[in-house]
Amino acid sequence: MHRVLLAIFLVFLPLVAGGGGDSVSQESIFWPTDGVGDGTATGYTSDQWKWAMRMMWTVDPTTEGVALGFLNDLGVTNPGGVTLRVASGGGVVYGLPYRNTANVDFTLTTPVINTTGWRLVLRADWAAQTVRLVLLESADGVLAAPGVTQTAGVTWEITLATGTITVVPAVAVTDARAYLEPGIQLGPGRIANRTRRIFVSADTGYNLTDGTDIFQTVSPTGLPFPDDKVCHATSFVAVPKDYVPGTDIIITSVVESAASGNLNSALAVSYGLCAGVLSVTATGNVVDAVILNRFYCVNAYTFTNALPDQLLVVEFARIANVAADTINDSVQFVGWYLDYTADS
Repeated sequence: MHRVLLAIFLVFLPLVAGGGGDSVSQESIFWPTDGVGDGTATGYTSDQWKWAMRMMWTVDPTTEGVALGFLNDLGVTNPGGVTLRVASGGGVVYGLPYRNTANVDFTLTTPVINTTGWRLVLRADWAAQTVRLVLLESADGVLAAPGVTQTAGVTWEITLATGTITVVPAVAVTDARAYLEPGIQLGPGRIANRTRRIFVSADTGYNLTDGTDIFQTVSPTGLPFPDDKVCHATSFVAVPKDYVPGTDIIITSVVESAASGNLNSALAVSYGLCAGVLSVTATGNVVDAVILNRFYCVNAYTFTNALPDQLLVVEFARIANVAADTINDSVQFVGWYLDYTADS
């Protein structure tokens, strides 16, 4: 009977210990120290401070620790001879804050056998209850830098710099600082929206009147759309992933004209996902006044129904075989501006 009860107890115990909300597995800190809830009457421990600092300031405690922009960032240099100098600065080593307000110098040992490696670390020492700068040197002639010690609760080191020293002696320094990285992430709702612009180039076109392809020319740059013809260009681009649905997307055609006059054009926009329904819109004929030898943004179209990652097809046509087009010369079609609102 006792064995049966013991077996039942051993099965039941994990359910109690690991269940819904015991004080061992869950805690919060920095409440008033009044004995209510997690507000311990005896104050907060060093371990509680350390895990709070680690949680807020280090994503990877094995490398990160230097506070960027605090004093002189704990930069390591060789001011001359066999001296290593660590500038002022601060940081956090495994949750333990550290500050140094002045230069700290170390003297490297000049090797006799061959070039030797070294490492300068910031060490948290639980026995000494300190965080201090420490120079680690390899054995004479060992090129590799010494490794770091990382045992929580005993010794934890993060690297500031590594390097070598030759028998000359000559010192080489390699910066190895990794800065504190807050363990937070701002979602789209916390980042102000902003307008962005990308350019979609027109690479080839087609002369519908003559049934011929149109290719880029070197000078002036663009697709030459001649007078008295109907010519068009098509290009493809994905709706940017950071586009905010429901906001304006503006497609604007860009041309350069060989003469002044009125440009008669049309613009069509299609968009949709793979295997999805294709939305098609068109502006109809639009007349824009242009002056020779200048870039002009013409025939802009605004729409709001697209979604991020949809394939966007843009088509521009110069309809020059009508009286509305008075340029009487070729027009170089360059491409399209795409303006949109991004969520970051």
